[in-house]
Amino acid sequence: MPGLQSGNLTKKKVKTMSFPRLQCLAVAFLAAVAMTAAQDRIAYLDMEKIFEGYYKTVNANIGFEQRKQDFEDRLQLIRDELNSRISEVRKLEAEVKNDLRGEEAREEARRKLQQHFDRYTAIRDEHDRFRQSGMQELQRVRASTEEELVDDLLSVIRKFAADNGYTHVIEVSGKTFNRIPVFLVYPENADITPEILKIINVGHEEEYAQAKKRLDDIRSKGQSTPAPAEEGANPPAATEAQPNP
Repeated sequence: MPGLQSGNLTKKKVKTMSFPRLQCLAVAFLAAVAMTAAQDRIAYLDMEKIFEGYYKTVNANIGFEQRKQDFEDRLQLIRDELNSRISEVRKLEAEVKNDLRGEEAREEARRKLQQHFDRYTAIRDEHDRFRQSGMQELQRVRASTEEELVDDLLSVIRKFAADNGYTHVIEVSGKTFNRIPVFLVYPENADITPEILKIINVGHEEEYAQAKKRLDDIRSKGQSTPAPAEEGANPPAATEAQPNP
């Protein structure tokens, strides 16, 4: 199949499987399902669609987007101060290197240069620490929230399966390493995704609609806003802060 690449995946057994072997596994699994179909009742659902269509997920995403925006705003303030220091450092560097200025003036510029460079270094370190800790916290919050939401949904799905006599519920949104759906075809009349979506949002339909619109607006605004340039694209070098007279 054109475009398939193994790359460095040969180091791990699971990732070395080629597309044909993944197909064989899927076929074998479907054959096993077919063999049990006579005595078992099987349902299918799209967990990704259910997760994204859950009103609690939408509300959680709004909170997460706001938290992320607060982090990015604070980070940008530090970047603005950092860029201001960079500009001042470069201005003082030019004064230090200007042979037309007297030695006393150049020495004063050199003293100020060192002060500004020290401050620049401190702000840069603060920026790096804040960015790292902030991103780690966002990842932690996201993982924790996702786990709670999935637990909620699994409880609903298990109860629905028990109440309706399903012995197996198969998740169909998963894809192979080649981004091909594991289940290309399955009985549509056994798809319980719409029913689960209705159950998890019962009594919250209007809340879901409003929250979904708000989330779409937030994301649309975020996509239309250019990403801020990274600070220190051309930061002053340490050697420039202490030039020889």
